[in-house]
Amino acid sequence: MYKFLILLLITHLNFAQANISFSEGGKNRLMESLGQTSSLILNIETGEGPHDPQVKKLRKQIGMFRNFIDIYIIIYPKKSKMLQLRELLDDGYELYGDYKDIFDSVKDTPEFALEFLKFKKEKKAVKKWIKQFEKAVVKKMSKWKERIASPSNGVQSYKSKDLSPFFWANNNQLDSLIPGQDEELVLQTLKSSLVEKSQPILNNLFLIETPLNSYDEENTFHDFRKSLRAILKISNWYPEYFMSLDDSYLDDVVGQFGDLNDLIVRYHKSTKDSQLKQKIKDEWQSILEKLDKERLIEQLNRLAS
Repeated sequence: MYKFLILLLITHLNFAQANISFSEGGKNRLMESLGQTSSLILNIETGEGPHDPQVKKLRKQIGMFRNFIDIYIIIYPKKSKMLQLRELLDDGYELYGDYKDIFDSVKDTPEFALEFLKFKKEKKAVKKWIKQFEKAVVKKMSKWKERIASPSNGVQSYKSKDLSPFFWANNNQLDSLIPGQDEELVLQTLKSSLVEKSQPILNNLFLIETPLNSYDEENTFHDFRKSLRAILKISNWYPEYFMSLDDSYLDDVVGQFGDLNDLIVRYHKSTKDSQLKQKIKDEWQSILEKLDKERLIEQLNRLAS
């Protein structure tokens, strides 16, 4: 009897949570992200390397906070300064990424000691950004909480260039969106539209000989990788709404693309090493051989439904 009542209570709570509005969900997610990011920054040891667990956790949290703003910014007026906060988070995410990339690009080479001065430069930039965040956000915490707690009753007008291309930019679903709608419905609509937008990119993906052939081909590689990550983020970050797929195929694809992206970043940050360029081409061809287009489409369509 008690087990039944507990199960009934859990079911009721889950149902109540699953029926909150998009606006209410945005306030909850952004408020939580604000607190978690600020706490990590206040406790971070700036002398740690880019692969220190706390540093990796902070970069992941910065990226998550940035993406939650990407999802919910449409319900906040421009005077809320969400755009500026998003830009600040993006700067931090990129700086920590540069620090990691420059470290990884030479850590296994004889030039490691000679390149150490570059690490000092990147580390200095990270420290400077932390101070900027503390000044602009942590010391104005009450003001940011007030802004996050006050979304608009309608969708706000932003230029496409101000919205993430992997979420709401150039998305025709914005015209019919109502902030008071169930969050689950809005997120499913967003996810479905992202899957639809990924299809032509996927088709072009199979025409690439190597991502380094041209600017357009490298962009196609990056666009599909980021589109797939955005779709999976919505599915994984909202388990109260969406069931996980019964296999890890899409996650594996993201992992393979991420490993190749590390090589591409390393190539651009190095002296354009010809051997590394050939390795990138070989790795890409290996990925393409194993990439099952029909399975990709089937898995994406399951996430869209």
